[in-house]
Amino acid sequence: MKRSRSILLGLLLVAIAAASHAQVFRIGSAAPENSPWGRTLNRLAAEWTEMSNGRVRVQVFHNSIAGIEADMVRKMRIGQLQAVVLSSTGLSNFSESLLTLSMPLLIRTQEEFDHIFPQVEPELREQIREFGFRVMGWSTAGWLYFFSDEEMRVPDDLRTAKLAASPEEMDLVRAYQLMGFQPVPVPYTERLASLVSGLANSYLTVPILAAGFQWFGATPNMLNLRVGPAPGAILMSERAYQRLPADIRDEMMVRAEEIAGSLNDDILELEQTAIETMVDFGLTVHEPTEAEEAVWITELQDSYDVTLGLVFDEEFFRTIQGMLDEFRGR
Repeated sequence: MKRSRSILLGLLLVAIAAASHAQVFRIGSAAPENSPWGRTLNRLAAEWTEMSNGRVRVQVFHNSIAGIEADMVRKMRIGQLQAVVLSSTGLSNFSESLLTLSMPLLIRTQEEFDHIFPQVEPELREQIREFGFRVMGWSTAGWLYFFSDEEMRVPDDLRTAKLAASPEEMDLVRAYQLMGFQPVPVPYTERLASLVSGLANSYLTVPILAAGFQWFGATPNMLNLRVGPAPGAILMSERAYQRLPADIRDEMMVRAEEIAGSLNDDILELEQTAIETMVDFGLTVHEPTEAEEAVWITELQDSYDVTLGLVFDEEFFRTIQGMLDEFRGR
């Protein structure tokens, strides 16, 4: 009996020692835990822990608990976080080209995006690598739409609105200003309060975030016009990558790509579900007429003359435009 107890005690001590020496891998995200990205990150955390037999223990900080994107990147640089989920705006700090993918009404359909992105992805990945970060997986957020407190159908309607934009999206704020809009810098964590108080009354975002953060309650109008795709990615520091167990490091990275990819396969369906849910709770979706859509295309494309080179990468824009011209001409 004593010998059995000694063995059990020894096994317990070994387990405790192993747990205490597990590498803690922390991931920061601005998305709510109950969002598709939140659930995907929790799945990644569980699978990495299982794959490594507990040698890597993943913690996920959802809902901007670890700060806004700029704060999380700073924490990743100094090792407080090992990975961060970033929007195209956040990624633009590591890739001058990436924000250009979301230029208003440049890429207009999912088919166009699916044609363009695989061709430019290696270049984007390499640009990010040069800053000392690795792409764990691309994680699209869907498509960007305008939401507002009152019905909005043409660009002149938007020019009279107060357009909420995160202070860390200064490139986007500058683009809005150059296009003649009135951006109001408001952090994501304070956006709902700013909309309720009237500090801002409109914004550009993906439906899943509008639903997840409950912003649509203060802005119950959505213009059914895809302004642009919203690609994102999970980045990890090179230092964190090198600390992963060498015998399964590549396998872990492949699995991260697969998990992120599985979300991308479902995102459009999830986006439509988010819109339908918001409609059930009072959102009105406005369909632009052909004439109204033509006005948006003309005016936003005219804005390229002032935003290219200042906000968006002109050389990368020409590359994408050439691919689009070829694709649309088929």
